Amino acid sequence: MCNAPPLFVVILAAGKGLRMGSVRPKPAHALGGKPLISHVVDLAQSLNPQKIVIVVPSGPNHWLDCLPSSVETVVQERPLGTGHAASIGVSSLGPMDPHAHVLFLLGDCPLLSPQTLGKMRLCYANATSNNPPAKTCGGQGSLGVILETHPPCPKGYGHLMYNEKGLLCRIVESKGTHFPTTENMPCNAGPFLTNIQEAQLFFSSMSQSPSGEYYLTHIVEWGAQKKRYFSTVQAPWAECVGVNTQKDLAQAEGILQEKWRNTALEKGVSMVDPSTVYFSFDTRIDPDVILHPFVFLGPGVTIDAHSTIYSFCHIEGAHIQSGAQIGPFCRLRQGASVGKKGCIGNFVEIKNATLGPHTKAKHLSYVGDAHVGPHTNIGAGAVICNFDGNYKWQTTIEENVSIGANSSLVAPLVIQKGAAIGAGSVITKNVPPRYLAVERGSQRLFSLSKILKKHPKT
Repeated sequence: MCNAPPLFVVILAAGKGLRMGSVRPKPAHALGGKPLISHVVDLAQSLNPQKIVIVVPSGPNHWLDCLPSSVETVVQERPLGTGHAASIGVSSLGPMDPHAHVLFLLGDCPLLSPQTLGKMRLCYANATSNNPPAKTCGGQGSLGVILETHPPCPKGYGHLMYNEKGLLCRIVESKGTHFPTTENMPCNAGPFLTNIQEAQLFFSSMSQSPSGEYYLTHIVEWGAQKKRYFSTVQAPWAECVGVNTQKDLAQAEGILQEKWRNTALEKGVSMVDPSTVYFSFDTRIDPDVILHPFVFLGPGVTIDAHSTIYSFCHIEGAHIQSGAQIGPFCRLRQGASVGKKGCIGNFVEIKNATLGPHTKAKHLSYVGDAHVGPHTNIGAGAVICNFDGNYKWQTTIEENVSIGANSSLVAPLVIQKGAAIGAGSVITKNVPPRYLAVERGSQRLFSLSKILKKHPKT
């Protein structure tokens, strides 16, 4: 935004999250494959602010490890409400341009889009400029901008109250009130954008509510008493879902997954039953990929064009190259890479292993900590024994190798080009190129009739 005042962002994340019913802190709960708070931080960073500060509760905050180093934190020692937390956040910003803007975001409102916040900034710029502002921006001298949304169930949200002139004059908090709610009534979505000096003036004079808390939302009534009003920008309800309970988290996950599914479909990804496919925040998937029902894609997955993922596959941290076929009932773990036109079949697990082009492992196998060359076949039930109880060892299987069914390859091991492993073998030594390795106990035969005569009760 050209010639825009400096922007600072304060994220309010000091709540205890008791309604989540979990020992895990609310900001650390996963949404779309990453912590809840990370979605809000990413949103703040998309605005290129001068500084981002997160207000956190006292006590252990191990979830802070997921934050980028550029983000600062400040502790709210006592839980005295959003107004108190916001004032602590602003105080930590230090000296700044008096014309600077400060945007307050809620740490449990993860679905807002950069476009919506961009509309807030544009609205505020228009409302404070010399040009006649749009009606939705509240008129000259606007105190700031908030988001208005219309939830299907307004319970738990602050209700926006307008005067006879259509100006926002008050936000009624649902906590501690018996305000009647109606479907789709105007509610506060959470973010506040205002001038830094205006915020400081409000903090210096704000008063406690009957519950003993200081509310940031009281800034609206404080301004209206001075004939200064907040503008409002409309935001779709799907962006404004707040996460206070596990049910809210599941609802947010559903909204996010629906958005990602629609984006994938629009880009040419085929899904037999989209509602059963789950993506993560960083999933990269090309057009002409086919996803069958009940596929879960965790963080770090890339799927190249013309690949097919069959049902009941769990994939994370993996790269599936073009034309590959995966599943059904397959698990690809961190570091797995399947080459072009590779085939990974039912009940196969791949971990920290690369499989070359046209390589197959079609049944009941485990391939871990390995490099497998192209045009290699791993037979049913073959296992790479990579762990000795203390260390994980590497196995190299070169190109055009045949691994017989029910074989165990004990790492560290090298199976060279063109070699073959006989079915049922336990291989502990390297195999040279174009050799057949067989390691089995000798077959012995015993007469069942003689055994039964000696042991008739058998």
